[in-house]
Amino acid sequence: MSAFSRLAQWSIPVLLFSTTLSTTARAEPRKITLDEATRMFRERGYDVALAKMDVGRAEADVKTAGTVLNPLVTIGYGRTFGYDNNLQGCSGCSANTYSAALSDQGTLTQVIFGKRGTRMDAAERSLDATKAQTTANVRSLELQLKDAYVDAWVARALLAFAMDVQASTTKTLEIQRIRFPKVIDEGTLARFETVKLQAEQAADVARIEADNAARRLGVMLGVDPTTEISVEEKELDYRVPTALEAATEASLLTLAHEHRAELEAARKGKEAADLGLTAAKRQRVPDLALSVQYLQTGTGTLAIQPPTLMFGITAPIPVFYQQQGEVRRAEVEQSSQAIISRRTINVVDAEVRTAFASFSTTRGMVERFQKSTLDRARRAEEVIALQYNAGSATLIDLLDAQRVSVSTKADYLRTVGDYWARVFQLEQAVGTPFH
Repeated sequence: MSAFSRLAQWSIPVLLFSTTLSTTARAEPRKITLDEATRMFRERGYDVALAKMDVGRAEADVKTAGTVLNPLVTIGYGRTFGYDNNLQGCSGCSANTYSAALSDQGTLTQVIFGKRGTRMDAAERSLDATKAQTTANVRSLELQLKDAYVDAWVARALLAFAMDVQASTTKTLEIQRIRFPKVIDEGTLARFETVKLQAEQAADVARIEADNAARRLGVMLGVDPTTEISVEEKELDYRVPTALEAATEASLLTLAHEHRAELEAARKGKEAADLGLTAAKRQRVPDLALSVQYLQTGTGTLAIQPPTLMFGITAPIPVFYQQQGEVRRAEVEQSSQAIISRRTINVVDAEVRTAFASFSTTRGMVERFQKSTLDRARRAEEVIALQYNAGSATLIDLLDAQRVSVSTKADYLRTVGDYWARVFQLEQAVGTPFH
């Protein structure tokens, strides 16, 4: 239960006195804006750094796909047994055997039939898909960051409000002590003292929650644990981003189809699968290995094998296996990517509709608070306070009115936080920033 859930249960009288915020002795924490937090997260966030590793792996796959096999060189030496190199007329004869061979290991065939090029094209499309998916993943991580920033902002706003209430209840108690015992009795005074103590405890709880929220934000930003950070007070004051003032579900869906990185990743993934199938089918063409070979056995005019130069072509005969497994796997991958593409479109559309509905509802709630609820709660508190001071309202009436006022203000601050969370959720759904 949050500090202000407890605060709503406790009856905390305000009685319309001016308040001042409490101060602490510790050093002022470093304040950061949402833009600065986002920049720090992109540069130093651990989760972002890990997400970007996938791009490095995909880049390595492109290099692997473009591999050109090194030429194969074979050099041999041997000796022929039973050869008599002392034969008449065999001057300088020997039984030594020398051989050398050079093969391209099918590289030329890979180029001629487009096997290497198709593999590279497929790998590059996969790289593009990975980059787009990484962008989507980073945006999802940034949504978590923004949610943490909203939590820290709400916690800080509730702390400031709790300190206001604490200061106000202290003022109220001072006034009631002046009125005792001529106007109020000891039981009423004790009630005001209890409420003042409860306000102090609520402020302490709110301070703990604000510190914890700030620390969670700092961990996401990769900030040194000894560095205290805080959010800007006015950063998330209620306002409607310009791009959303007249936005409709249809206009946001159009934006999403233009900007969502997941859709780009699905398109590139489908292209990679298509090229992968083409590459698998081209593997059915045997790799022809071109070679040149030099062979010599013995020396002299009567050598067993005079120096001989040979050219050759080596190729496997695809009688029993014609890459059926690889082709089938590529066909399945192609079908899978087509399904993923259709599913991604449906998911994006659903996310946009859901996020826009949540944004519109929360926007209406905040504006209702501003137009009527806050004012009505404050006005009810004012009237009951005047009636209580005049003796025409009971203490229970006063405390109930002030409980509603405190609860309403706390609910408003939380609703503003929910509103910005919905804005950021809509940014995620559309794939473009609004704040």
